Amino acid sequence: MRNHGGDMDWAVAQYGGGAGDRVDLSAGINRSPHPIPGLPAEVGATLPTQTAMCDWRVAAAKHCAAQAPVAITAGARSVVQKTLLLVSAPGLVRLMAPPCDEHATVSRASGWQPRRVARLRHLAGARLGFVLG
Repeated sequence: MRNHGGDMDWAVAQYGGGAGDRVDLSAGINRSPHPIPGLPAEVGATLPTQTAMCDWRVAAAKHCAAQAPVAITAGARSVVQKTLLLVSAPGLVRLMAPPCDEHATVSRASGWQPRRVARLRHLAGARLGFVLG
């Protein structure tokens, strides 16, 4: 994924101090967000660091029992479209996504058979699976 800024790990390594010593203007992130139950406050207040992205990929792969690489992206539309085109033989694609039909529509237009699922374990068995937020 292309670097979009906001990597506080890099800023701390480059300039010293701590992440709390800086103002992150890279994406208009609200430093005083509304609390998200079950998640640490910084999840809604900062862009993810490279360390966090690596940790999330490892945790997601373990949680999903993924046998293929896990990608975490800033936005899903272009990634879904390009991935569907890169796989040589379309088949079943499972989508764990909000109730928007864009990804299913793109999948059908690329020759895939989309199925919406509600649980991570239901991604198993598909040629491709996407968890979209």
